[in-house]
Amino acid sequence: MATAVCGQCGEKLREIDLDGKWLQGSLACNKWGEPNGNLWMSLPDDDLEALGGRVTDRGRDTSAENEP
Repeated sequence: MATAVCGQCGEKLREIDLDGKWLQGSLACNKWGEPNGNLWMSLPDDDLEALGGRVTDRGRDTSAENEP
């Protein structure tokens, strides 16, 4: 199965939970939308920075796993 990539920047798409709403997008170009949907938006810089260390390939939060 091929990995989904962003049509704008070519990075692997990530999934995030934004206030109970699942979005799919790219950390690199900051474009996010509903999976299989047409709604696309950019996240505010502070939200994007907060996600930087917490998003994995499956969108699972692993921040606690990476702490010493």
